[in-house]
Amino acid sequence: MSSGQFRRHLAVVSVFALLAGCNRVEVTPVVTDQPSATADADGSDIPVDGASTAPSDVDQGPPHAEVQPWISSDQLPWDAWYLQYLGGKRVGYYHIQVSQGEHLYSLQRQSLFELNVNGQPTQFQVDLESYEYLNGRLASFTERTSTQEGFTEVSGQLLGKRLNLVIKTDAGIDRTSLVWQDNTWGVFDIQSVLMAYPLQPGQQLEAKLFAPKLRKIVSAELLAGEREITSLPGGSTPELLPIDVTIVDDQTQMRTRNWINDAGEILKSISLDGTMTSSFRAPTEVGERVADEYLLKRSLITTTPYAGAPLPPGSNSARYMVDGSGS
Repeated sequence: MSSGQFRRHLAVVSVFALLAGCNRVEVTPVVTDQPSATADADGSDIPVDGASTAPSDVDQGPPHAEVQPWISSDQLPWDAWYLQYLGGKRVGYYHIQVSQGEHLYSLQRQSLFELNVNGQPTQFQVDLESYEYLNGRLASFTERTSTQEGFTEVSGQLLGKRLNLVIKTDAGIDRTSLVWQDNTWGVFDIQSVLMAYPLQPGQQLEAKLFAPKLRKIVSAELLAGEREITSLPGGSTPELLPIDVTIVDDQTQMRTRNWINDAGEILKSISLDGTMTSSFRAPTEVGERVADEYLLKRSLITTTPYAGAPLPPGSNSARYMVDGSGS
């Protein structure tokens, strides 16, 4: 697969990632006391290597400011599975887990999509790990997108007013940075905004989000419709609130419609820009079964190199040792 094809298919994967997505209000993470890099002597909340570390130079905010978490403690640990569809056909899933330490949320999102490339099924795996303050402010993240043909890994650490980025690919390593604005949410994007500020019918919000795949800060406009009966997989028809979300940057615009419950959790999403993508929240047992199916398919299309002496004449068996260390 050429680099151009890889980028085009990443664009579809990016739409899936955003699906993970009138009074006008600008919604921002609350400015609060932020811990320094030495806040925990034992480092229990701060990973010790790579870019996934808490920033050592952050804005402290007003003294003794009240922290307003975007997710309540009784919702943690938060665990959600979503099934992904393209043109009405299931093409993948993503699994989100959120847990809380003393100062930081740990967010993990594992996604797997299978798309046809030159007539051949190709799996795109996207693993995202992020550390964010309780108010939604980013500390650090790492996102790795891989296929059988190659990988792209983007990691970032927020230091003061700059987000330092490291981009790794098969071709090498690049480094860059961008200016960070105080009112920008972390990589959990639309879901954290909606859970922090559950919308009411007719309400409109604006927010700024960081999109790892675009490597830039984008603007989001959220407009709530009227509550309606909505069909979900499994035959349930709850009354949910539709939220139209428009993601805008200087080059592209993506629109989705997301149906949320009273807690602001997204249960259903569809694209409104012609890409024909959609996602639905699924019970844990369904999500785990689908993940196992894709894991089995990956094992069937993955080749494992081995080395050894040819079988001697007359032999009908051989022993091979499988190294599971990943080397």
